[in-house]
Amino acid sequence: MIQTLRTIVAMSALLSAANAISGPVGVIEENQLPAILSFDYAAGLLGTVYGVDPTSPSISASGNVTSSGFDWAVTGAAYQGKSLAWSAAGTYNASNHSVHWTGDGSYDGHAWTMSGDVEWLSGSEFRVHHAIDIAGVGGSFTGVAGVPTFDSGVATDPPSKISYEIEKSDTWLFGFIPIVTGEKIDKVKISIEGEGIIEDTLEITDAVTKLGVDVVGRSGTIQLGGGTFKKTIKIIPHVPEPSTWALLALGVIVVACSRYRGSRA
Repeated sequence: MIQTLRTIVAMSALLSAANAISGPVGVIEENQLPAILSFDYAAGLLGTVYGVDPTSPSISASGNVTSSGFDWAVTGAAYQGKSLAWSAAGTYNASNHSVHWTGDGSYDGHAWTMSGDVEWLSGSEFRVHHAIDIAGVGGSFTGVAGVPTFDSGVATDPPSKISYEIEKSDTWLFGFIPIVTGEKIDKVKISIEGEGIIEDTLEITDAVTKLGVDVVGRSGTIQLGGGTFKKTIKIIPHVPEPSTWALLALGVIVVACSRYRGSRA
């Protein structure tokens, strides 16, 4: 009898330990990542191209995440006093654990087209790329020195508590905006616990000036078992580190001194 109890206790301990160990992401988790990223990439380009709206309005999307893909839409939104409409949908390929999404929309009289892919290389590693075009204005795509490529990422603590992270990615931007290097650095982190998005940030920062914008998830819910997806974000200025401000200030002083010396000569 005692031996039987010991066996039951030992088996219970093993089961508890197994449940505590993080397992690979499931189909729903594989689909919710591109659902969130496709929205954040669009919002990031909006802030980069058109600047930060000083009223810091919320931009909300709602839709669904299922085992076959996702869809979301932004309707009735405004940014800098102009109407904004976006929508996107992704299709899941079960054979190679990938999601391809496409989307469209409009802002300030310009049509938007969006696309992207997330490919899961394992139960925790993925790669992603995206492309957005704003007709008559510009666009962006994942790439290095103007060459399209994939960014790498990792998922941790699946499935009830999960974080998706892309530590560094290069987004190539083009258009009428003067960009010194044409290269930006993105930092992406999304954390989901239960049915809520507890953290969602996309930072787009110029590699030279260290200035840019942050796309910050203020609230959001998502059913890990599939179902309704709701998300709200705000676009805010990226605040450089104090050391960066010091370098920028030093640069301004050097330029000013050079011009002063030139005028005296």
